[in-house]
Amino acid sequence: LFRPVIAGLALPFVLGGVFIGGGILALIWAFGLQNAVTSPTDPTGVNIGHTIPASYEDWQPEEFQILRNGEGDWKAVCNAISKKRKFLNEIEEFEVRPGMAFTIEPRISSIENPHVPTAGLHTIALFYENGTKEHLTGFDELFKIAGMEYMLR
Repeated sequence: LFRPVIAGLALPFVLGGVFIGGGILALIWAFGLQNAVTSPTDPTGVNIGHTIPASYEDWQPEEFQILRNGEGDWKAVCNAISKKRKFLNEIEEFEVRPGMAFTIEPRISSIENPHVPTAGLHTIALFYENGTKEHLTGFDELFKIAGMEYMLR
């Protein structure tokens, strides 16, 4: 669904521009759908994805320690990752450059028929240092390993 949008992005670009100007929402709307994601950690409350922090900045020593000890405190790991994310929303001015990645994960629902269940998508847009792009999908096994079965429903 989002491959044409990713293919059309020219680096560098502002993350917020992908939200509306980059075509992801327009593509969702073209199918009579809307984004139903709300996020308590996003300043706008609504987004369709976020950056993958380690793709653009190193972990601080204290953050890295939390990640290394993650098996004992998964909630602390999730919190450390969440704090570093930049959201794919209408106001984010973070600039995406080669070597970075972000998720595209709207929860789409029908605009006209509220009885149609919400559907979730989880993909990653990856921008290699050499300028090539890749759209990654198929995370079912990772969701199972991470105890995120709710992503499979």
